[in-house]
Amino acid sequence: MNGNALLVYIIFVLLGMFALCVFLIMMLIAIVKKSKLLAKKACVVVLAYVSLLVIFFMLDGIRAMRFDFIPQLAVDGNQMTVLNSGTGSMGSRAVYVCSREGIIEEIATPSYRYYMSKKSGFTFEARAEGEVYVAVIESDCGDWSYADIYEVNVRQDGSFVG
Repeated sequence: MNGNALLVYIIFVLLGMFALCVFLIMMLIAIVKKSKLLAKKACVVVLAYVSLLVIFFMLDGIRAMRFDFIPQLAVDGNQMTVLNSGTGSMGSRAVYVCSREGIIEEIATPSYRYYMSKKSGFTFEARAEGEVYVAVIESDCGDWSYADIYEVNVRQDGSFVG
């Protein structure tokens, strides 16, 4: 969990405490005045807080699912994207090495974040027909973690061989 998430949770706790205090005060007044309308309004305060919590956690769950469904390897026509997973706190980063130059070229470095989790990598575009090996090497905490090696074949029309 990062600082933003911690701040959101602290705000929700403080809002919950405030809603509870308002609820109790309104219920005490409703009991003293014997007002059913005020008791119903007190319940609306709690219902509004619970509704806010439900909406927040649903939206956050949707963000989490969208992040989880970002593919690690995607090929679209003459472009190929390779992503690695890591965390910002561990200093995750990646570099790549190609066995031959001129076949593919890096055109972008996409990066996605969800709290402390991140996916980052490289988007390559086909430039010429041929075969090339791409080694993507990931480092975490300043040490090399692992390497993924991709065999990339590019057709004459510039598309990648599936």
